Amino acid sequence: MKVVRNILAVASKPKYALLTFLASSGLFSVFIFVNNISMFTSAFDATKDFWIMTSVFARAVEMISGVGGAIVIASSIAISILGGLSIAMLTYKMKNMNQSAGGGLLSFGGLFGGALSSTCSACSATLISILGIAGGLSIFPFKGLELSAVSIAVLLVSIYFMAKNLDVQTCGLKNKIKN
Repeated sequence: MKVVRNILAVASKPKYALLTFLASSGLFSVFIFVNNISMFTSAFDATKDFWIMTSVFARAVEMISGVGGAIVIASSIAISILGGLSIAMLTYKMKNMNQSAGGGLLSFGGLFGGALSSTCSACSATLISILGIAGGLSIFPFKGLELSAVSIAVLLVSIYFMAKNLDVQTCGLKNKIKN
């Protein structure tokens, strides 16, 4: 299947694999940080120590897992990985195809939805209040995981359409000339 082949071809290139990893790690960190900003600012004000802040980050992930369950962390990781892959594919498309990055708006929508649903509904209330639905997630049967599912679907659709329109070079010599 051309779509899967194109995704694997982009993801297997070292600089795009690194970009995917860094973007995924960054997105996951932002999701955790933004949804627990008051805890991080309090800890930073008290310590101003970077190494202690990494411990606070680990505790925040542990707390989210304890409150929301493993599915919340798993969906956050999935959204982060798909978002990182989407960013890498957008970058590849803009650099190598001399095209505008179609699908970027769809990717942004998936990432924004992922940020809104990346933790339990109580933790993300500050971020979700931007939309005016802070308490609204608690009435959903899955307590806001519906947004995670929609975000994952939007990111998958975005990646599909980007990969569908890519013309990835498979010849090593052409890749060396192109990159």
